[in-house]
Amino acid sequence: MIVLCRNVMVTSVLVLFSVLLVYSQAPAQTLVGLPYDVRNLCPGVCPIRRPPASEEGIWWTVLASNTSVGQCGILNNQCPCKCLGYKLCTYYCPPYIPQYNLTSFGFNTERCCYDEQFQDLSLVDRRQAWLVFKVTDKRTGEILITAILDTDNYKSFVVFYACNIRTAKGEPYINVITRDIRGLTLENERRVNAVLRANNLCPEKLIVVNRRNCPPKGQPSINVISRDISGLNPEVERRVDAVLRVNGICPEQLTGILVHILYSD
Repeated sequence: MIVLCRNVMVTSVLVLFSVLLVYSQAPAQTLVGLPYDVRNLCPGVCPIRRPPASEEGIWWTVLASNTSVGQCGILNNQCPCKCLGYKLCTYYCPPYIPQYNLTSFGFNTERCCYDEQFQDLSLVDRRQAWLVFKVTDKRTGEILITAILDTDNYKSFVVFYACNIRTAKGEPYINVITRDIRGLTLENERRVNAVLRANNLCPEKLIVVNRRNCPPKGQPSINVISRDISGLNPEVERRVDAVLRVNGICPEQLTGILVHILYSD
C-alpha cells in the first residue's frame, strides 16, 4: 500500500509539473480557460497556414472597407486619398519569415504628397502555423492584430482581416492587396469573393481604391518652359496647372526661376 501511495504521489507531482511547464512557456496572450491558439485572437474567421514564401515587395490596396481615420494609408482610403499600398522588407530568409518592416503609404491629392506610416509586422507566435500578425506603429506603439485569410503564396494577392478594430459603422475591416497595381485577375477575384463569403464577410461592402495616375514616390523633376522670357500668360498658366493636377502633381510645389540675360557686344 505504501509503495502504491508513493507511485501515485510521484505521478501526481509529475503531472502537475508538466502542466505548470506548459503554461509557463505559453505567451502572455494566453486566453483564460482556453488552450492557447493565436486563432482565438480573430474569432469568426479562419486564418490560413504560413506559406513557405516571402511577402517582401510593393503591394497595392485594391479593395478595402470604407474608412477615413488619420493619414492616407491603412485606415484612410477616402478622398483626398488614393494610391494606397504597402512596402515590406525583412532581414529574415525564406521559407518561413516571422517579421517584416512595413511602410504603409497613400497619396494625398490635396497636399500633393505621399503620407507614410512605419510599422513592425510580426507573427503573434512564430511557433504556430497560423498567419496572425501584430502590426505595431513605430511612432505611437499602437498595435493592430490582423489575420491573412487567403493568398496564393504571396505571388499576386493577399486578403487581410483586422481582428481588433471595426469601421465607424461597425463593419469588419478588410484589405485586399495585390502586387500588380491593375488589381486582381478574374480568377483571383472569384477566389477572393469565395474566401470572404466562407468567412461570413460581404465582398459587396468593400470599396474599390482609386489607383489612377499614381505619382512616382519622391519629388518629380519637372520643367515648364516658354519662348517668352516674361513667362506664361494667364490662360496658358491655367492650362499648365490643370495638366499637372490631372497627373497628380501640385503646381504649388514648383519653384519659379528668375532668369537674367546679360547682353554684351
